[in-house]
Amino acid sequence: KEQIELLAGLDTLIGPTGAPIWSFAGLLRHYRHTWSEDEVAETFTVPLAWLLTHEPEVHMTTLVTVTGDDFPYELVPGGKDYPWAVKKNPVYFYRYGERVIWGLTAHILTRFLHRLQRND
Repeated sequence: KEQIELLAGLDTLIGPTGAPIWSFAGLLRHYRHTWSEDEVAETFTVPLAWLLTHEPEVHMTTLVTVTGDDFPYELVPGGKDYPWAVKKNPVYFYRYGERVIWGLTAHILTRFLHRLQRND
């Protein structure tokens, strides 16, 4: 923790499992590759200048409601014909050489870069 200079708290997101994710921006000072091998298989760097000049690829997924076999449709107006909302969900991809940053990491990165460009 003595290697990190905290710059700002970022957005709180809900991860794919429903757990909240609190992200932060910071600078690593004199970093000595002290990550947890239980949590991190490898690390790599991408220059901030490159990220600021390259938009991510954006591909859409669709999130739908799937009910269980015991869902009480009789309690819902319209029953089995209820018009459940369908949510479009962007998935971001940054291709840097042979490396790809995608999913939740790319989502957090995209929001950070937009915030940085707005000077928030």
